[in-house]
Amino acid sequence: PSTNWETMHKDGDKLHVESRRITEGPFATSGILVTRAAGTIIGADADEIYNHFITPEGLLLLDPTIDVEEAARYIERYTKDKKTYVDVHKSFNAMSPGVTDRYHLELNGYYTKERYFFASLLYMIISLVLLHTLNLQMKQRQQTQFKTNMA
Repeated sequence: PSTNWETMHKDGDKLHVESRRITEGPFATSGILVTRAAGTIIGADADEIYNHFITPEGLLLLDPTIDVEEAARYIERYTKDKKTYVDVHKSFNAMSPGVTDRYHLELNGYYTKERYFFASLLYMIISLVLLHTLNLQMKQRQQTQFKTNMA
């Protein structure tokens, strides 16, 4: 609900940034903020911006440390239709000396009909669970396909 969101920055009609704490589920005590923003870019075409933003090069806007070539590869794509899909990517961020490098999975979700996009990083512990689940699902699919082919 919008009442749970706190305005972090507002610049007239140009930019409005809000955030809220995660208050339920396994991350309730994490202190993680979910952030959303709405803004206007004068003289820009919304479709062009969105279509660029969802490319690997456009993802550099979210994370300037990403490897564009790696961002173009995904482990798995879950597709509802041509305009709705989620990509699962492996990701690695080299950190400064003394700070542990970050290995994680990234989920990028797209609903291009309405120009929605979300990106979420899942750090290694969650990633291992998700990879294990994906592997099990893939094995189940392969077994089902094998049984179907044998019938």
